[in-house]
Amino acid sequence: MKKALAPNADLVGDHVERRAIKPAFGEEMACRHDDRLFSVAPNHDLTIVALRSAGMQIIAALFIDEIDLRQVAGPSTRIDLTGIQFSAAAPAPLPFTWSPHLVVMIHCPTDGSGRGVLEVTYHRGDEQIARSVQPFDVEPGKFTYRLVRAELDFEDYGSVEAHCRLDQGPITTVPYTILPPADD
Repeated sequence: MKKALAPNADLVGDHVERRAIKPAFGEEMACRHDDRLFSVAPNHDLTIVALRSAGMQIIAALFIDEIDLRQVAGPSTRIDLTGIQFSAAAPAPLPFTWSPHLVVMIHCPTDGSGRGVLEVTYHRGDEQIARSVQPFDVEPGKFTYRLVRAELDFEDYGSVEAHCRLDQGPITTVPYTILPPADD
């Protein structure tokens, strides 16, 4: 393992935080440092430098039908989202698998590192039913987006929530509800 960085180290404008990490519940834990994965056994500490994106944030997270990017004068880009939705009628009798498209819009400030990880977990009540993790790069001062498509099994009508976050930061929650089929 590489030597720990100095307490005042600043890597490419990221906030640096030094702390000990302990596995919870006596389980082995995996963690990342310097793009390498480490395993920490129960009752052992691993001191690492934890990086959090400097100000990178989710500016929108929506379930959509389509996304279209187009250039306009400036040069500038327009993003057209169609079919924004938070619910849908069941497409088939229960049970079925549904794969809604989630778009997550991300902004990186001008002093940001431009590197991050988007994690989206899907929950039904207290149960996590799907998970997606995507690393991304974005030019500082610019925006990017990520599309997330999970296959969700429905055995009953009801709601799921997509929990979106960047680099283990705050969670943005987006609900999605499957309704009984519409009567014709």
